[in-house]
Amino acid sequence: MPPPPLRVMLSSTVVGLEDTIEQAAAVLHGYGYDVLSSHLGTIMPRPGQTVPEACVEAVGRADYLVGIIQGRYGSAQQGTSGLSDADVSITHLEQRHAASLDAPRVFFVDRRVEVARSALRPVLDRLTPTPVDANGRPVWDLPLASGQPNPFERSSVLSDLRVLAMLEEAEQGGGGAWVIRTGNWCQRYDRSSQILTSLPALFGDPDRLRADLAAYRATP
Repeated sequence: MPPPPLRVMLSSTVVGLEDTIEQAAAVLHGYGYDVLSSHLGTIMPRPGQTVPEACVEAVGRADYLVGIIQGRYGSAQQGTSGLSDADVSITHLEQRHAASLDAPRVFFVDRRVEVARSALRPVLDRLTPTPVDANGRPVWDLPLASGQPNPFERSSVLSDLRVLAMLEEAEQGGGGAWVIRTGNWCQRYDRSSQILTSLPALFGDPDRLRADLAAYRATP
């Protein structure tokens, strides 16, 4: 009897990437994977469960997470989801939970987000020390006078500075020197079609991936 198909979770904001998510799912289905995605309707809340709770729970059921970080931050849950991280987008919650589990994962990052971070780095680095939230994670906010609007809060590239926090957290992976981190592979893309080009390298051989995952889980 063949083993059940591996599950791949697509974690991304949806607006502007609908076609890419659907095409990525088609590629993965073609290799025999089950695809978990709220956009595709393959993640559904149980009775009494909030949507963010269902999405975060799905991370634990996935064998691999594919995260896409683009300029849109996504819908923040405003502390009403039943989860402890208030005012954090569902996509950010999914990717944080994958990191907390040290789950196998890869991220595709819109190069414009990387450029925006480089452009804002001199300003962000003036936050000394960098404010952190209750879990010790950086709070990406600019030091502004009381009542002064944040000029970087929304732009054609970034909908929210917390997109940069997502990128920083994705790159940190398992911590320590970058050469020994796990789960911090961030592949830049200029066009969303490049995501589809990269998927076969990771998922084109399900038997090999199954063996790699078994070895990864057996590692103490």
